[in-house]
Amino acid sequence: MIRSIEQFTRWLAVEKGYSAHTVSGYQRDLIDFRSNLKEQTAVGSITGAEIRAYVASLFGRNSAATVARKLSALRTFFRYMIRQNV
Repeated sequence: MIRSIEQFTRWLAVEKGYSAHTVSGYQRDLIDFRSNLKEQTAVGSITGAEIRAYVASLFGRNSAATVARKLSALRTFFRYMIRQNV
């Protein structure tokens, strides 16, 4: 999944023109998500239940703005992966 995150962040910076601050924030958010998975799971094998469990874990330990950014990072990442046919 690390390789996918690297490709995604490169795409954000080069193709989409996101700021370095945004790219780095999204990268941190995705690495945090990956570290919360029970096993080293391939991107195409991540289940909705795993995503929901991660999102549920965010509440209570993060501000609403942080949760919103993390959700945005996940949503953008998985849309990118779908476009890449993963």
